[in-house]
Amino acid sequence: MIRAFAVLVLAVACSCSPAVFTTASSAEVQQGKLDAKGPIQGDDGFKKAMAAYDYRRALDVATSWSRSEPQSAEAAIALATAANAVADLGKDDDETEEFVQRSLDALAPFRTKPGDAASAPAHSGAVSYLVAEALALRARTKGTGAIVIIPEVAEHGEAAVKLAPGYDDAAPLRLLGMVLSKAPPWPHGPGDPDRGMKLLQDAADRAPRRAEAFVHLADVMLDQSRVQDAQRALQRARELVGKNPRAKKLYLEVEQRMKTNKKVKQYD
Repeated sequence: MIRAFAVLVLAVACSCSPAVFTTASSAEVQQGKLDAKGPIQGDDGFKKAMAAYDYRRALDVATSWSRSEPQSAEAAIALATAANAVADLGKDDDETEEFVQRSLDALAPFRTKPGDAASAPAHSGAVSYLVAEALALRARTKGTGAIVIIPEVAEHGEAAVKLAPGYDDAAPLRLLGMVLSKAPPWPHGPGDPDRGMKLLQDAADRAPRRAEAFVHLADVMLDQSRVQDAQRALQRARELVGKNPRAKKLYLEVEQRMKTNKKVKQYD
């Protein structure tokens, strides 16, 4: 079966851009035009905290918002977005699982079956993406046990690509692209490297200012022994990564792989 699977779920987790929720730029926060530490609440408070990359504060605000508006899909999406970000940056597997479960619990009332795309509400694409991201983060803590989770990640990723391919600068394309590129192929998994690479390239074309798209491309190119192409993609990511802590984390992980030129994708 699989001897090394960790990099799949490491790379699947895609960082959410504050731009999904806010019209205020992070530069405005940094310049003091917005007080990200002031008395903020609801949608506005969540936007400001996300713009400042203060994910735990964003989670606190979104949790209060969701409690006050339990029927609001937007509040649940905000909560899940922040919870996934905190999970990604968690100090250990237990903390990651705690916030993954908070994300999935928030989204549960708003989930639709992946096959019900035709009748799905407008928020379903974002919900499907966030469920897939949360499950990918859970899989990251499971080592080789991730293999039993990845088909569900792919299922929700497919739904997100169908319903909202442009969500968060093409995050569904990035996530599904990495799953298909890294997972074992049928009958052991949903892997499809050719389609995976096409999705990743499409994501980079749609959102050429997102560092994550180029980090993912570099990672997959290393699997294909395209070292020079990977170096160019990673250099572009370095130019774009900015202060986003999740994008930085992802970049540094693939940069380390580049330095050691370690082949990670190994199947029997």
